[in-house]
Amino acid sequence: GPDGKSFYKKRVVYTTSNPFFTISNSISISPEKRKPGTYTLQVSFRKKIIAEQKFELVAQTKQESL
Repeated sequence: GPDGKSFYKKRVVYTTSNPFFTISNSISISPEKRKPGTYTLQVSFRKKIIAEQKFELVAQTKQESL
């Protein structure tokens, strides 16, 4: 979250012999659940971070809600 604390973890068990696969997931970004700020998505494999992406969650303006 914007405070640097982790708020969601999901363990995925890899069960195929094919080395190419897709992982899909989602989180709620509604204003009731998430505060605006900078978030970081991390993907780890065998306890090592293999990908990291930061993104900015901005507050919804009144015009956007119409």
